[in-house]
Amino acid sequence: RLNKGLETSARTEMAALSEAARRITVFPWALVILHLVVVVAGYLYLRRGVLGPLSHLARALRREAEGKPAALAVTSGPDEILDLSEAFRRMREEVRSRQGALEYQAFHDPLTGLPNRALLEDRLEQAQAQVLRHGGTGAMLMLDLDFFKEINDAFGHPVGDKVLAEIAGRLQGLLRQSDTIARFGGDEFGVLLP
Repeated sequence: RLNKGLETSARTEMAALSEAARRITVFPWALVILHLVVVVAGYLYLRRGVLGPLSHLARALRREAEGKPAALAVTSGPDEILDLSEAFRRMREEVRSRQGALEYQAFHDPLTGLPNRALLEDRLEQAQAQVLRHGGTGAMLMLDLDFFKEINDAFGHPVGDKVLAEIAGRLQGLLRQSDTIARFGGDEFGVLLP
């Protein structure tokens, strides 16, 4: 009986130890699987919520750098990415605005707002090409104001600038839409009449 009791007791304890060993083995595997699920879910969230909008923004910036139209607006993602997208959009608008201002300054007289010599020469080349292609005539006038130096000497440069601006406005009012008047500098004007 004692042997039988010991055997039964040993079997029971062995079964309990086997069950405990099985639990101890299953628990780490469950933790590993849970960890993998969390890592995969985190990666998918990161890819969709962060890396996706960043990738979209990077592609748009690349297209913008190549001179192609691109939408820089990112509509989803973390606040930092939305802020970055907005900052790039504002920067693009500011660059375009400055570029437009620089182009205007490069081809216009700052005092009168008229085209300058460079723009008049470009329009003259276009008019010549038009005449060669389709025929027709045109004229180029050069105007030089007499005694303008005396106006500057007697009344000062601010008054001389007002006189130039007034003359530019009056000349513009006399011309057709297709004509171009330009200020070369000083008291010289050029008028292209295609």
